[in-house]
Amino acid sequence: MRHSNTRLVIGSLIAAMLFAPSAFAQESGELRALSSEQDIPQFEQDISVRLRLVDITAVDRSGDYVTDLTVDEFVLLVNGREQEIRTFDIYFPGAGRGEVDAEGGGVPAAVSPARLIILFFDQAYSSYRGLRNAKAAAEQFVLRSLSPGDRVMVIGYDHSIRIYNDFALDRDEIIAAIQGISFGFGSPSLSSPAHFRGENQFDIRIYLQALNRLALYLKAFRGRKTMVMLSEGFDYRIAIYSIPQYMRETLEAFNDASTTIFSVDVGGLQVPGSGGAPVRYEISRRQGRHDTLANFASETGGKFYRGNNNIETLLLSIDSDVSHYYVLGFYSDDEPNGRFREVEVRTTRPGVRLYHRRGYFAPEPFERLNRDKRAVHLQEGFNRNSPFAEFDARFRAHIFPRADGSAVASVVVEAPLGEGGSPEMELLGYVYNREREIIDVFHKRFDFDRRPDGETFRHAQTVALEPGDNLIKMVLRDNRSGQRAYSFLLARMPELGEGLHAGTIAIGEPAADFVNSSQARVSSLERQYRLPHQELADPLAPLTRVGILAGASLELESGDRVGVIIRVAGIDEGDATPRLAASYTLRGEDGSQYRPQELELRIYRVAGTRAAIVHSVLDLADVPPGTYLLRARIDDADRNIAVGQQTEITIR
Repeated sequence: MRHSNTRLVIGSLIAAMLFAPSAFAQESGELRALSSEQDIPQFEQDISVRLRLVDITAVDRSGDYVTDLTVDEFVLLVNGREQEIRTFDIYFPGAGRGEVDAEGGGVPAAVSPARLIILFFDQAYSSYRGLRNAKAAAEQFVLRSLSPGDRVMVIGYDHSIRIYNDFALDRDEIIAAIQGISFGFGSPSLSSPAHFRGENQFDIRIYLQALNRLALYLKAFRGRKTMVMLSEGFDYRIAIYSIPQYMRETLEAFNDASTTIFSVDVGGLQVPGSGGAPVRYEISRRQGRHDTLANFASETGGKFYRGNNNIETLLLSIDSDVSHYYVLGFYSDDEPNGRFREVEVRTTRPGVRLYHRRGYFAPEPFERLNRDKRAVHLQEGFNRNSPFAEFDARFRAHIFPRADGSAVASVVVEAPLGEGGSPEMELLGYVYNREREIIDVFHKRFDFDRRPDGETFRHAQTVALEPGDNLIKMVLRDNRSGQRAYSFLLARMPELGEGLHAGTIAIGEPAADFVNSSQARVSSLERQYRLPHQELADPLAPLTRVGILAGASLELESGDRVGVIIRVAGIDEGDATPRLAASYTLRGEDGSQYRPQELELRIYRVAGTRAAIVHSVLDLADVPPGTYLLRARIDDADRNIAVGQQTEITIR
């Protein structure tokens, strides 16, 4: 997805823009590590126990940063109960890289922070003059204050949230995005933000709902995030007395996204009464706006900076605040009830004051999640470095090269249907190229009219690949229970020369217990993601009709009729089915050889490629139990060439 200079709108469906490439892209070192295995192993993990992080700024009585606290000088409590501090990190400017588990004690090597900074320009509740000054100050902040590794996102709000620039390193790109911020609503007023957006219950509710969706979007990005809110605020009394639940939910969402808000009043110093309204009224209204900005900051662990006609100096203060902090980590096993957990951090060193967020909300039960939160729930596991699963699901990819160096991959997903009722499954996947850009995406829901006869769900999904290593990230969710299974597969393009090539053998079992996606109502949601998707014929679709499961266990029962699937590349171009023949032998450990009876042979051309699937059904009734080397030979009758492939199987 290449949209860094495109303005994106966060609408009613957060899923339409949740998945920016930097949210889930692997670092190059991680990708190289992943590429060492064709199938990345999966493991089970209890995600009800999760590591939670608390960011802390420490200052002395003079307001100077305290940078030499040790882990033993912190006490962390949740709802009044002391928690064991499991990780302890220090982030100060100019420090070397490194992190140390708290069990080692002492002060770990500090880390020079590479920060994620969001510049939020409030076009609704800012005057023309305030927004103009905020833009100028932000440009200077980008030029003078950013560290080399800092990434900056530029966001504005007029009638909706707009992303002018996703997290970026390039300073020119960031400044261009800032300059693209409009002044909103066409107000002729130079001073009064009330002309930009009504200060009433309805408009403030829409504003808070938009911020809530922004927080959900930011949750997709790992690590601590700092949002600089450049605004003049709205009257806090309207929000707290008329729609308090929207204010609470918005602050909850930012805390859940590990986003600290530093709010800046961009209105500057003003003489009461200069706007034409009674002095007492203007003072009261301005104080109400300040209360709103202060609340955003205090409830998320940040600070409020009152306007002083020099926004640039305020941004420098924020820069210092977000460059000096500690991070404490503890493991929580919160019951999923959505209740608030109060966090308190103390220090045993006298004269030190700590700033941190007040707490967090425990996860909500899956059945209580709204549409936006379900979108986040589906993809949040992509932020981990390793796959995990809450139920037994299998993911496999079969690659079919094209003549131009690209390829088609058929991803096969299998999962148990669970007990009782009509199954409801949802599948989401991304394909990344070697530049860590998203090149394809798929998102589908599968609903059954009734409980099917089979026990295992199976779906084959075709995706596009580019030359080199491609990383496929997938999640399958049971929408009845909310359980998820994540998988990261490396789709490595084979380097093929001239001639015929055979891919890995896949062994299949009779599919009487398998339910295919064709038996469910399939709802495709691909258009929500604004990403290209090539509509290609699914090369494994014929196999679902035949009833053979690709990539099943290599341990077979004696007497089985099994399927053997071989991917063949390098055949002649054209649409005609190639004239291929297959022959098989099994060689035992004692040297004995058997030739299984071949019941059928089918060849399926992969559309748009020089590849085909050779699909055979073999009868192993006459083969005694044991371990065998299954050898396959594929002959191209048109060119009089052949290629072999082999794999080990066990017959019980």
